Amino acid sequence: MGCRRMLGVEDRAAIMAGVDAGLSQVRIAHLIGRSPSVVCREIARHTGPDGKYRAEEAGKAARAASAALRSACWIVMRSFAAA
Repeated sequence: MGCRRMLGVEDRAAIMAGVDAGLSQVRIAHLIGRSPSVVCREIARHTGPDGKYRAEEAGKAARAASAALRSACWIVMRSFAAA
């Protein structure tokens, strides 16, 4: 399992389809080749108040987090270069 790749658009769409079809989180994880804990956390983080998983909002949140991380890394690298 050692590889920590982010969930992609296809993964999130498959999770949403699996949840809508009533599949278990373990079954969804097996179908997309991920750990059940990854699927469980993804569903828990991006399920709305109505109990529905939102793949689109999950993707937006992931892109925003990635951009913030890149920005923070750029600032740190710039401060090391200036020293």
